Amino acid sequence: SKVEGSRALLKKLFLSRISKALVPGVSNEKLLCQLGFKGEIIKTHGVGLYNRNRRVPFRALHEDAKKFLYVGRLSIEKNLKSLITVFNDCPEWILEIVGFGPQEEQLKLMAKKNVIFRGAVKNTDLLEIYQKSDVFVLPSDREPWGLVVEEAINNGVPVALSSRVGAAEDWVGIHKCGLTFNPDDIDDIKHTLDVIANKEVNNDFRRRIQGVDFDYIEREQVDSFIF
Repeated sequence: SKVEGSRALLKKLFLSRISKALVPGVSNEKLLCQLGFKGEIIKTHGVGLYNRNRRVPFRALHEDAKKFLYVGRLSIEKNLKSLITVFNDCPEWILEIVGFGPQEEQLKLMAKKNVIFRGAVKNTDLLEIYQKSDVFVLPSDREPWGLVVEEAINNGVPVALSSRVGAAEDWVGIHKCGLTFNPDDIDDIKHTLDVIANKEVNNDFRRRIQGVDFDYIEREQVDSFIF
């Protein structure tokens, strides 16, 4: 988000009239501070309650990761062309894409056979898809938070996230549940997926996920709206 120029001035003017702000995580809090917000900031630890599993058993990989997953809209800001370009050059990897959107036909035309489009999936069926994946990938050019990141981690799956995903500083920086990459750099995306595909690295992230207290995070999220 712009913190300089005419847009930033409009944001600062708007924020000057606000006394209290609720933000999902660290990166959003930093943005408000960069814009000179003087009011109270409350972290909500997310953007909403999702269909949460109580505890997914630890599943170790016995070989390097091959099954990657994306869940979300098929639209330009999600940067899926760059992600598919990586998988077109890595036929040993499989990318499952769950969702639909304006870029669907264009993406299908450019993708090779190792990229599978699953379309819309019921929420009740999505949990199993997460759990059968080795890595969840979100390559967005811009993403204020990313509820799907929490869903993937809650289902025991390490994440590879664009550095512009709002949830990255919390789930990668603090909880250490995955890695980030530069969404503008195809080589960096490929390198990051190579690293997290390594079974030792991937299993280390899976062990860290087992230590996340999802009950506590959910309680904190609910409590943050009670004031």
